Amino acid sequence: MNMQAGVPASARKRNSRASKTRNARSRSQFVTLISAKWQEQVSSIIEVGTLLETAKLELAHGEYEAMIKEDLPFGPQTARKLKTVAAHEQLRAHVRDLPASWGTLYELTKLSAEQFESAIESGAINPKMERKHAVALRASTKKSEPQQQHAYDSRVANCLLSVREKIDAVLPLIADVRPQFFDALRKLVAQIENETEPHP
Repeated sequence: MNMQAGVPASARKRNSRASKTRNARSRSQFVTLISAKWQEQVSSIIEVGTLLETAKLELAHGEYEAMIKEDLPFGPQTARKLKTVAAHEQLRAHVRDLPASWGTLYELTKLSAEQFESAIESGAINPKMERKHAVALRASTKKSEPQQQHAYDSRVANCLLSVREKIDAVLPLIADVRPQFFDALRKLVAQIENETEPHP
């Protein structure tokens, strides 16, 4: 028998929240845990971010924000960055290669997965790196992106030019059926796009 039948959705939600937080830790317990781990080492920085996320889920409405503002040695913006660091899978996988600075770690979360792995392999990401090095690493990868985009755009332009030349050569031959030709061409492009789309 479903005991939830006939219970309003709002009441079920309140009951669910109550059961979720009944055995949860208190605000003071989270303050003690987070303060003890704050800026000890890389694993502790990641743990702080994880504790913050857990506290946000477990504490009663308004308690998390009050804890950040009143009890911890950092503010809301730092808390958000710490949670971002904790959620970053590549950082968690390379703890031994990382600097023990939450600011530097946060800058590294802004790298793409490919950029991060390349920097790990080259040794650009290492325990001695500083925040300025992480920022420089991001800047150097950004500089290479426009060049890659330019090369890509050039290839696309050359392909389109080649297609245009072929269409121009065909146009005099299809004067009588020009509308039908372009309609068929649009269908052909759609078919090619469908066939070349990556499928999951």
